[in-house]
Amino acid sequence: MTPDKIRKLADRAWQERRQYDVLLQDAYDYIIPYRSGGMYGTAAKGEARVDKVFDGTAPQAAMRFAGRVQADVTPPFQDFFALEAGPVAADRGLDKNELNKLLQTTTARVHGAVHTGRFHVASHEMYQDLFVGTGALLMDDGDDDDEIAKHISVPTHEIALSTDGWGRVTGIHWKKKFKCNDLGDLWPNGTFSADLKKAMAKESDRDVEVL
Repeated sequence: MTPDKIRKLADRAWQERRQYDVLLQDAYDYIIPYRSGGMYGTAAKGEARVDKVFDGTAPQAAMRFAGRVQADVTPPFQDFFALEAGPVAADRGLDKNELNKLLQTTTARVHGAVHTGRFHVASHEMYQDLFVGTGALLMDDGDDDDEIAKHISVPTHEIALSTDGWGRVTGIHWKKKFKCNDLGDLWPNGTFSADLKKAMAKESDRDVEVL
């Protein structure tokens, strides 16, 4: 998958997504205004976000929905899943007892990483987005031992989905503007063009859209 092919797939996905921009913006304006940074992050910093909301029913419903889903699916500071060997393990000649011991250790480590990071905050934000459409939670490697994994709730208005003929999601395309100054820290092993390196060195506060 080359960058050019990814870009073409993303352009097609965004063309389809833009058909729903008006509906999506209304959903953010009236239901979850604090999750909206304006479509594609165009809102000015400090801009009023609740000036269209004259009744708290919809925002309260979104918050209650997010709280209930979180309590049912990923309750904070509770172990909410377990990895165990399935019925096919024995058919493949695997020792289910030994495999379950390994999986039990993995389960404990994952729960430890989840409970000590931002997972529960990020997942609650994601469940709010889910109330009006699609929830997206990015999980990435952490920076150090204090943050084993990073969990970031990506607002719905920043993503476009590609689907195949069966309706299955085959691509998640995330567009976001970053400061040039942050690119090196975000992608320490990244390969940057000469022009971008120059901008990173001399225009640290400039916005760059990253797909």
